[in-house]
Amino acid sequence: MEQIKWLLSNLKPYWALVSLVIFGSILEGLGTSFMTYLVKRVMDDVFILKESNKLYMILYLFAAAAVVIQIGFFLRNFLMNMVSEKLLMDFREKMFSSLLYSKVDFFINHPSGDIISRFNNDINAIKNILIDYMLSLIKEPITVLLLLGVLIYRDIYLTVIIIFAFPIISYSVKYFGTKRAKYVKLNQERLGIINQHVTQLISGIENIKIFGAEDKFLERFVQANKNLFKAGIKTIFYTVMNSIFNQSTGYIVFGLVLLYGGYRIVHGYTSAGDFISYLTALLLIQMPIMETQKGFMNMRSSIPLVKRVQEMLLLQREKDGTLDINNLLVPIVMKNVYVTIDSKEILKDINLTINPGEKIGIVGPTGAGKSTLLDILPKLVSYKGDVYIKDKSLEDITNKSIRSKIAFASQHVFIFNDTVRNNLLIANPNASEELLIKAIKLAKAEFLFTLKNGLDTVLGEYGYTVSGGERQRIAIARIFLTNPDVLLLDEITSALDVHTEQTVISNIFEIFKDKTILIVAHRLSNIINCDRILYIEDGRILEEGTFEELMRKQGNFYTLYQRSR
Repeated sequence: MEQIKWLLSNLKPYWALVSLVIFGSILEGLGTSFMTYLVKRVMDDVFILKESNKLYMILYLFAAAAVVIQIGFFLRNFLMNMVSEKLLMDFREKMFSSLLYSKVDFFINHPSGDIISRFNNDINAIKNILIDYMLSLIKEPITVLLLLGVLIYRDIYLTVIIIFAFPIISYSVKYFGTKRAKYVKLNQERLGIINQHVTQLISGIENIKIFGAEDKFLERFVQANKNLFKAGIKTIFYTVMNSIFNQSTGYIVFGLVLLYGGYRIVHGYTSAGDFISYLTALLLIQMPIMETQKGFMNMRSSIPLVKRVQEMLLLQREKDGTLDINNLLVPIVMKNVYVTIDSKEILKDINLTINPGEKIGIVGPTGAGKSTLLDILPKLVSYKGDVYIKDKSLEDITNKSIRSKIAFASQHVFIFNDTVRNNLLIANPNASEELLIKAIKLAKAEFLFTLKNGLDTVLGEYGYTVSGGERQRIAIARIFLTNPDVLLLDEITSALDVHTEQTVISNIFEIFKDKTILIVAHRLSNIINCDRILYIEDGRILEEGTFEELMRKQGNFYTLYQRSR
């Protein structure tokens, strides 16, 4: 129950409101219990003794009790809903923040569908726990205790019969709660898979259609949907069986009470008014008992959901240093660096010195580790070994400090659902209109001026309103809005035509001629003029040197260059 304790601890800022919720529950319980007392008065004083003058007083008291119950109902329901909405708002903000500052490895190891499912479905499930389950566990036990007091006061012997049923109900909480918990967790996990299928559909619809893979994707979705259905049915089955078990127990208890109570009336041990009052309390207590049991069962079965939310809120933050740097135009040295992602060794024994202002081209076959090498300097991947920025360890430097000196662009362009202007200004929020126009021209992205609303045109989710090459030019324009010490460029012109590509690469090398540049290129012509070229294969630097040196060597780079001509 550690997860439930953790959930309750998050309610501490709202204890004042929760206290009013408890007060409202007490009012409801007192009003309900008082009505059972009024039932006795009606039976004995009005129906049997025919004292009509007391009828009006009892009706006034009934009305007063009803008002008290409704006041309690309002306090309990409205304020608890307010607490749950506030808590969910906090959870969403904390979870989004947790994701933003988590290690990139988390996103590599967790499908987007699972993350979205936790962010939306699991957090909404927390609301159900607070409103449906916890609210019941605040109100119903109070009502049970108050009505139990009435039952004991009316007839302690009859009440003993009811108390014997409590261990049976307690057992059902444990049994059905454990069974349901298993399938509640499975249900959420399979819902995450459904979200993953939808996400893949949205992001890959063009490829799906081109390859005629609609039937295959539909087949996979149908199977995932069936699996979700099975988990949902199992959850419902154990919920229904729990209700049947409890109601059957209630019927048996009620029958025993009716049998024994009738015997006591016939032999004059109790009055009809007392027994009717007792039966009224007994009928009123059954639903709170079942709701309490149901609340405990649902709370127990919801532990996996709370754990999933807790994990997202407590993600391991990416490591950060304590030192700030003012300049990255210094020697950068990597010694015996290894990078392992998802148990696979991506980079192996990397030894590299990058001189200030040096232009380094990086080539190699697909999957060689070129992109991962660029990820080391901005601390986007975890690594083993040593990386030094002059005389300081990269691990000791703050993330914000190192990243503020780097411009990073890859072939996977990040376009968010906003205007062109805001998509560009993410690189430099303080950029002037003049600098904005200059950057667009240097990136050969003048097409942006011809859009329907110019720079205020909304690009849509993932930038689907523009082509792949146009998205790349938007990403390149971002670079020209910055003034970094180091540029990390990962196949940023892969979707551009040769002429545009040559112009853009030339502009980058001219504007940032005094900066350090590491560029991964799919066209070797883009890196011929680099000061040094690295050939990477299977996670290792196999060759390095100038273009002329590597060509004279006639090794791996020479073979790659000849094939590309």
